[in-house]
Amino acid sequence: MGKLNIAHHKSYHPYRRDNIEKVRQDEEAARLKEEREEGQMRMADAEARIDLLRQRAGQKKSRKKADEEDISFEAIRAAASTSSETALADSLQTPEGHINLFAPLEAAAAGQAAETALALVREHAKQHSIDKGKCKAKAEDGFRLAPSKLDLTPWYVDAELRSGKEREQGQHEREARRAKDLHLKADRDPMKAVEEQLA
Repeated sequence: MGKLNIAHHKSYHPYRRDNIEKVRQDEEAARLKEEREEGQMRMADAEARIDLLRQRAGQKKSRKKADEEDISFEAIRAAASTSSETALADSLQTPEGHINLFAPLEAAAAGQAAETALALVREHAKQHSIDKGKCKAKAEDGFRLAPSKLDLTPWYVDAELRSGKEREQGQHEREARRAKDLHLKADRDPMKAVEEQLA
């Protein structure tokens, strides 16, 4: 199977700044629209309740207008009850139109799976004594499509010709790695093995 490669310079790349900003704007517009609709529903409900209370208190309106208000209040009440029923039905329906009675259980299982994965990452960090900050960042970031900031500048631009990971390492880590490499080379040296066999 092939994998999805999205070039960083393409306009549809999900981690470009302009695409991230578009998503933020769309989410903000959707949130404002939803708040506006909820506010209108609350206002209509509040007006219907106030009119009902006024009628009970004795402030009489014309009989025709009172009948209209009763009908509109009943319509609002019916719409509210059907909207809660349809919200429940919509939450159980899949996009294909099938009813999934186990949707809440599946959502809970997905949440537990995410918690389990995070717990496994934490356990792995404890076993291998990985820096907790790096582990937390990796667990939160997941797999990125965009390269890190260090990898955006290629190795051939660096004066010392080091890759992004090498630049990230400190001097002490580089010396420890160099000592480890020298030790491995000394252990696996074929001439040393020949000398040991001849001696």
